[in-house]
Parts: sequence; C-alpha cells; structure tokens
Amino acid sequence: MGLPQTNHVMTTEEFLEWELQQIDRHQLYDGEIFAMAGGTAAHNATAGALYSELRQHLKGTPCRVFMSDMRVKVAHNYFYPDVVVSCSPLDIQDPKLVELNSPKIIVEVLSNSTASFDRGLKFAAYRTIDSLQEYLILDPDAKTAEVFRKNATGIWELHPSTPENPIIHLNSVDWIGQLEAVFEY
Repeated sequence: MGLPQTNHVMTTEEFLEWELQQIDRHQLYDGEIFAMAGGTAAHNATAGALYSELRQHLKGTPCRVFMSDMRVKVAHNYFYPDVVVSCSPLDIQDPKLVELNSPKIIVEVLSNSTASFDRGLKFAAYRTIDSLQEYLILDPDAKTAEVFRKNATGIWELHPSTPENPIIHLNSVDWIGQLEAVFEY
C-alpha cells in the first residue's frame, strides 16, 4: 500500500478534488492518502494475464472486466484494484466512467509492500460491498491464488489454488482457469 502522503486527514470530497490534479494514482483509507507503488514486471504480467483471460471469457455477456485504473469506492475509502469485474448496468454503460459502484469480483496481485493490507484491512473493507461475490488474491512469488467466495449465508470461504491444485474457479462468472496461464511470464 505504501506510506501515507500526509498526516492531514482528508474527506472523500477533498480527496477526489485533489486526486484530479495528481499525475499518479492514490488510494484513500480512513482519511489518509497512500501513493500507489509501481509494480514489478511479474505483478503487471499477472494482472494482465488474468484480465485477458476474463475479458475473453466475458465477451458477449452483460459483464465487463477492468484493469487498475478503475476506482472502487468502499464507504469513505477509495481503492484501485488490479482487476475488477462488474455486471451492473450502472458500471458498464458509461465509457467515461472512472469509478465502479457494483463490483462482482475484485482481484489484487500481492507485492511485498501491500500483502498484509490486501489480506487484512482492504479485504475487510471490500467485504462490506453488497455486490461483491468473490475476492481473488494472486501471489506471483508463490504462484498461488486464493479465491474468497461469499456463500449463501454471507460467510466468506477460502478456495485456494496451488501448484498441486492448479485450478482457479470464479463461480460468479463461471470461469475456470489454470494457475500456469495466470502466472505465465
């Protein structure tokens, strides 16, 4: 996640106005601004491979897949996930849209500096999104995937994929993929 830009606590309105003037993207968490760290080649390739797989799979459906330039608002926080899928008409009709309202799947590719935040506080925030059905964490170093899926009773369950169990299944969009395809770089 990086280090806070400032000790000044910003409102969401201040953040949105401020971010329009910035060259780089930033996340807002509990009023603090965090600069988005540059990713590694493995991080970029992993996010790109999954995006390509999902884009091909979702072609012709009412769902769209987006890369890391799409902002997701969670309460008073703003995040830029690595990959996001939305099937909401509100999220897929406006080509100038910069913020998703109803993500179905959120994907984060881990890095050493973001792993604990992505697994902890960020996932806790994401779980408050009513439309979210699956949260996928990809670890390019370990070459593993963790799908957290909300069950019928609203409990989040872990469905891990490892080299010994190399299948990734995103039930909400009926996609089945292989770890080697996502980590092919």
